[in-house]
Amino acid sequence: MTGYGYAPQRRTHSFLIWLITVLVVLSTLGAAALWLQPSTLGDRFTALIHPVDTEVKALAESVGLTDSAKIRLYGTQPQLLSDDEFVERCGTDDEEGAVLGCYTPEGRVFVSNITDARFDGIREVTLAHEALHAAWDRLDFETKTKLTSQLENAYDRVRTDELDERMAAYETSEPGQRANELHSILATEVADLGDDLESYYATLFTDRSIVLQKYESYRSQFTENEAQIESLGSSIEQARTSLEQRSADYDAALAQYEADAAALEARRASVDRTSTSAVDAFNNELDALRQRQVALNAEADSINVGVARLNADIDEYNSLLGVREQLYADITAGS
Repeated sequence: MTGYGYAPQRRTHSFLIWLITVLVVLSTLGAAALWLQPSTLGDRFTALIHPVDTEVKALAESVGLTDSAKIRLYGTQPQLLSDDEFVERCGTDDEEGAVLGCYTPEGRVFVSNITDARFDGIREVTLAHEALHAAWDRLDFETKTKLTSQLENAYDRVRTDELDERMAAYETSEPGQRANELHSILATEVADLGDDLESYYATLFTDRSIVLQKYESYRSQFTENEAQIESLGSSIEQARTSLEQRSADYDAALAQYEADAAALEARRASVDRTSTSAVDAFNNELDALRQRQVALNAEADSINVGVARLNADIDEYNSLLGVREQLYADITAGS
């Protein structure tokens, strides 16, 4: 029993000595004031107890996070994870598409370690996005209320159909977290948020244009594909509508041609062959009927060419959908 009581006392005593030593060293360096700030104290202690990976630090530096933003990020014990470990921590997909990172209920940040060169910048932007969740989590109620109003005003100015869909999905998957998500999304994906928000985000980014450039860099892989899909899809619908109308018109014209040809043929035997004018009139009708036949054959050939082109466009459209699915699959696969 003595040994049981003795061991915890030694561990506690050693921790206190270590803590005091750390504070003395920091005081010597002129940083004790920062350590004692209530908003950063816990994060700084956590970062000391759980040192942050150098690659994560490099990503945070490259995306332009300020020192205070990095402190809050490091307090989440951020990690880059690959494949199965990331899926276990964050899941595989959500309403919006592939999951690239997450900020867990326990206050941890995890980012998919995507090293595919096509997606350069995606880890940095994802890390910044999740770091902003950590920053939001540490704000007081009054500040959150003020920011919520500013974020909603900015959202109304920059909203798109895609962004509306994403936010609607968040309402389902993470009810009550709308402002939190806007706080991360707008900062890392949208320029020109207004003076108030720009001033606020200047406390979190040394230069917010850095993260926006990185976002646009990898996002172009998707926007180009999506633009092609949208353009080709519109073209396919127009071609389909036109071909359906032309086919209906052709069928009606063919039916009329066949009826007129049958009627003319029925009259053949009754033509007065002794009358030049009667024979010429019949032959003129026959020539007109043959011209209609030529025109109908040409239209049929043209429709068939259009159908072949439409089928080729549909194949290309499906191929583009496959490219999009592969892009998301490549991202989900991590490194």
